[in-house]
Amino acid sequence: MKPTQLFDDLNTLAWRDFLMWAWNAPEMRAQFTAKTGLEMKAVTSPINAAIDEATGARDSLAAQFIEWATREHWGVEHAPTAYQETLTDKKVQV
Repeated sequence: MKPTQLFDDLNTLAWRDFLMWAWNAPEMRAQFTAKTGLEMKAVTSPINAAIDEATGARDSLAAQFIEWATREHWGVEHAPTAYQETLTDKKVQV
């Protein structure tokens, strides 16, 4: 394994741990809501969970949170290579 691959693998684990912490930190959720206007709240009923599942709302919110947390707090340039490539692909498609 090349040293750069090893670094990217370790960085991916650190980034994942950061995102898990950020997702569960009330202050990070408050910052996200203040910056984006999107509120992260627990689904309280089965029908709401089914609607979120059918529409992809939960996945979309999670993706937006991940991008926000990465841009605002981690730094895209420090994100794992594979994630940086998804952002590049997304820009091309838009």
